[in-house]
Amino acid sequence: MAYIHILDLIGVFAFAAYGSHKAIVARFDLFGVLACGALTAFGGGTIRELILNSAPAYLSDYSYLIAAIVGTVFAIAVHRHFARLEKYLLVVDAIGLAVFAYIGAHQAATHHLGLAAMVLFATLTAVGGGILSDLVSGRRPEALYKDAYPLPAIFLAIMYYLMQPLDNSSLPALSLIIAACVVRLLSLSLSIRLWRPAAKAISPKARNRPWWQRLFTLEFLTKYY
Repeated sequence: MAYIHILDLIGVFAFAAYGSHKAIVARFDLFGVLACGALTAFGGGTIRELILNSAPAYLSDYSYLIAAIVGTVFAIAVHRHFARLEKYLLVVDAIGLAVFAYIGAHQAATHHLGLAAMVLFATLTAVGGGILSDLVSGRRPEALYKDAYPLPAIFLAIMYYLMQPLDNSSLPALSLIIAACVVRLLSLSLSIRLWRPAAKAISPKARNRPWWQRLFTLEFLTKYY
């Protein structure tokens, strides 16, 4: 489907721009900026294709590489004004997230895999590259704690599994992408967060206990703030 390919290129552009911007903030050189942009745009999809024993699309279709390079150049050109443009880029990023998730779920269905594989590949394709880029940039991966980022991919994979019989039509694909995009934008506007454990307050006296006492009471598992 031609429009899926176009939306996919838009996603590659947005992901490359975000990955490159993070590398610029981390003061990487040009190679590092290009590498982080490429990791964000292609990392998750590459791992998915390796698992499926297939070649990534960007090795044969150079429009993907062009889109990633344009995204990197864009990030370099506007890095001083990136914060002001981010609210517009978040919409483009939401489209890319939804399309990447759809492609991951579709690849699982193409290989006759079940729901677990659809959720895995949708999430991996959508957030895997960003996690790799954050790790390379020395940052805590935002997909693991911020903005419920994997939620739209998981939602799309489950809906894809339920709508498989209608997959021959382009309407279900577009509706799934739009729905996942809406979920992403709603999670941003409503500040939706997935559950995470609350920090446990520790008294100064408890902090000064010998390590073996804290080990015995399992206090070493508690984060200090």
